[in-house]
Amino acid sequence: MINLATRQVFLVSSLAVVAATLLIWPLTTMMIHPLNQLSAQINQLHPRDLQQRIDITDCPSELIPVVHRLNEFIVQLEEAFDRERTTTANISHELRTPLAGLMATLEVAASRPRSTAEYQTTISQSTEILNQLQSLIERILLLSRLDAYKLVINPELIDLNKLLHEIASGYQVDSSIKWQLATGIMINTDKPSLTLIIRNLLANAITYSTAPDAIAIRTHLQSGEVTIELTNPSAVIAPSDLSQLKQRFFQSDANRIRNGQNGGLGLTFCDELANLIHGKLSLSQSHGIFRAVVAFHSHNS
Repeated sequence: MINLATRQVFLVSSLAVVAATLLIWPLTTMMIHPLNQLSAQINQLHPRDLQQRIDITDCPSELIPVVHRLNEFIVQLEEAFDRERTTTANISHELRTPLAGLMATLEVAASRPRSTAEYQTTISQSTEILNQLQSLIERILLLSRLDAYKLVINPELIDLNKLLHEIASGYQVDSSIKWQLATGIMINTDKPSLTLIIRNLLANAITYSTAPDAIAIRTHLQSGEVTIELTNPSAVIAPSDLSQLKQRFFQSDANRIRNGQNGGLGLTFCDELANLIHGKLSLSQSHGIFRAVVAFHSHNS
């Protein structure tokens, strides 16, 4: 009797397992079908064609947030690849321009015997082009370090007014600048980053000012916020151009005419460095006056 009962239990259990398997299998297949479809769509994605998006038509409601996040990530990848291609093309163009100028200068000098004075002029012109090329390369390297988050920030206490005068003295324009500085501003920030920001904003003001003697620098401290403002008279900048001045390699047509060697990177890394030290760079123009303002919070000593 025991053996028979055991056999009956085993038989019933086996039949139950088989029945459950036959019932669960199609249900499981049906349930994981959307996952298989999602996996197939993901497998079809390729870095060379990032315009594709994952379809959510038959996607279970539980997976819709995941799919939306994946699509957002694909968009970010597409934008990153587009920026990389654009940056590579712009770098090639900007490097080619001074190299072509250097080659033309040397070819003209070598075309026939010249006087010592003419050779000295050629050397001077070539040195100037090489300095511009070196500056451009340094800016590109700095941007690559910013992109890779390799720029180390070391805050220190800085006498802001002293730093501004030191930078202006380096450009030999200290005496011609109209100064309006708040007294006693000691700020705690990364000195190399702030120095690069001010240097490039001042160089931009000197280069594009229509009246070099009318450049002004102002500082202000209120409620823990420090603002550094540089203004200069300038040619009228179209509103569409003004909104793009902080983009990499962007230059308005007027700027290219006035200074063809400028790589269009100065305001870009001023903006990115300002963000790095928890600040903000704002650019505006009103009544022929171009205004660059750096604002950030800092501790006042």
